[in-house]
Amino acid sequence: MDDARSRRDLEAEVETLRHRVSVLERERQIATRVVHGDPQRSQGPLLAQVPAIIWLTDTALRLTWWTGGGIASLGVGEADLIGTDIYAFLGTDDPNNPSIAAHMAALGGDPSSFEVEREGVYFSAHVSPHYDSAGAITGAVGVSIEITDRVQAEVELRQALQRVRTLSGLIPICMHCKNVRNDSGFWEQVETYVRQHSLAEFTHAICPECMKQALERESLAR
Repeated sequence: MDDARSRRDLEAEVETLRHRVSVLERERQIATRVVHGDPQRSQGPLLAQVPAIIWLTDTALRLTWWTGGGIASLGVGEADLIGTDIYAFLGTDDPNNPSIAAHMAALGGDPSSFEVEREGVYFSAHVSPHYDSAGAITGAVGVSIEITDRVQAEVELRQALQRVRTLSGLIPICMHCKNVRNDSGFWEQVETYVRQHSLAEFTHAICPECMKQALERESLAR
């Protein structure tokens, strides 16, 4: 982006990116809320809103049920992996793997959330214990949603905020009057230049040295 863009343009970009991040985060929250109810009864419009994958496992962490628009991105059918345990699905039995650790914690009664990155694609996941009607833990229930767009939007937002708040590079300033040459080649007051390139606002006061000189001039004028 051209650093010469006005502060107003940059602020508009910041607001657009904030809205985009908010929408994407809301989608993630919708998917996550499903696991706090009965996920098998939550199919329909709610799940269709987001490209999520929602699943159930038994206590051996074998997949017993899953659904969601995100399954299509895996290139498999909903029935293809039923009975597969998460170790085979992930291709690892490393207990430090975030997904395995979250499922083991769920079997112990503790829900957890984590984010992972695989080959430039980012996912946010939440895994909770799954209980039967008697309150016994029968496995784990999880939800995963791709958040690559949200991560990229957050990066863009941070960069836009940095451009708004930071004056970077060399600023051509007159050594005598202290005016600044803008990007169009015209000279303007330093206050005007800073307002156009940052969020800074000026308040005007007078320093002790200038106050002293002003009083001396006033005294001589009398």
